[in-house]
Amino acid sequence: MRIDVSRDSFDIAQGYTRVLLQQGRPILDRDWNEQTAIVLHQLRMVTRSIYGRHGGPAGGDCGFIPTISGNDISLKAGWYTVDGLILNCKQDVNCFKQGHFEPKALENDKTYLIYLEAMEREVTAAENIDLLETALPGVDMAARGQVVWRVNHDDKWAGTATNLSCRDVIEKVNEWAADKRAEQGVGNVSFPESGQAELKKFVTGKLNQLCRVEFHKGTEWKMSADNAFALFEVQQAKGNKVTFRLGSLESWAPAKGEYVELLSETNLRFNEPGLLRRVNETSGSNRSQIDKIDHRTLVLDQPVGDYSSGGGERRFLRVWNDTITLNMDPARLKSGDHWQFEIRGTNQNIFGSALKRPGRVFAPLALIRTDTSGVPEIINRFQRIVGIPWRDIDEHLDVG
Repeated sequence: MRIDVSRDSFDIAQGYTRVLLQQGRPILDRDWNEQTAIVLHQLRMVTRSIYGRHGGPAGGDCGFIPTISGNDISLKAGWYTVDGLILNCKQDVNCFKQGHFEPKALENDKTYLIYLEAMEREVTAAENIDLLETALPGVDMAARGQVVWRVNHDDKWAGTATNLSCRDVIEKVNEWAADKRAEQGVGNVSFPESGQAELKKFVTGKLNQLCRVEFHKGTEWKMSADNAFALFEVQQAKGNKVTFRLGSLESWAPAKGEYVELLSETNLRFNEPGLLRRVNETSGSNRSQIDKIDHRTLVLDQPVGDYSSGGGERRFLRVWNDTITLNMDPARLKSGDHWQFEIRGTNQNIFGSALKRPGRVFAPLALIRTDTSGVPEIINRFQRIVGIPWRDIDEHLDVG
């Protein structure tokens, strides 16, 4: 989780069925969150037992069915389940204009697998102002869990439409799905010894916190004493100056010497790395203008490009306290890989955490082939449509 929680305590291995409140005991955020996680896990397991790893409803409500229109691929409105997550496509969508994600254009004379990717993330008031209660100004309210999806394509498919048998297609899709599931596992990777001294120095004095060390790119990792939950909306960016809206998180505004990560909506929704910059200077709020009273400007060590409220790429700013260099194989790392350390009291076991990877689920949608002019043709579809057979009640009752 990337929100301000005391602890993410849900663990499927414990076998818990519910949270039981006791009289005279305090209720913590972890209790509420764990109760929700227990019920949600059960519901998703039931959904998966009905629809399998992926599937949709019969009766015309199954969504994400690809159709060809000229050179475009459209996705049918409706809903679909992937590993228990329920995904909703509210209206017919052009696959290459999905709003928060636009896949690369298809090349001529190639075979592609069109697939669905989904994950669950947390949404705060920095993205959705409706999560702030106007009757409680300055208070950041509860976050929301959200399922996000995007449709992409994979061109690592040998052969052409004329030499791909049905058996070949099934075997390739099964192999692809197994590889995707294997990518989600990271094994028991502990924090490297080479960075332990620097990490211990970083967490010293930071009690009752969830500290996070997250992979950025290459050998560069980002560190946060607040689980990197501090997220702000960018108002303007030009050159090496960025103005952002404080909202209700003034206490977590970046300070001189810290780092900020400029993020697009796609970066934010799918946990992808943004543009990392160091803060050289900060300025106070402009109290002469009521509409800018909660704005603050940063001077960064490098330019970030132009941005205006009418559009632009990097719309959000996430705060990181420092960076660290770790010599690990970047080819084996995925965006969002992180260690999370609970800093509780004076006896801190900061090296016991294993590397975590944000959960993503995948489902194949269709195999397509483009001709020499780039026009696509659907070879196979892979949607599983599940319908409960209707039976008259008299078939199950002995009425004689």
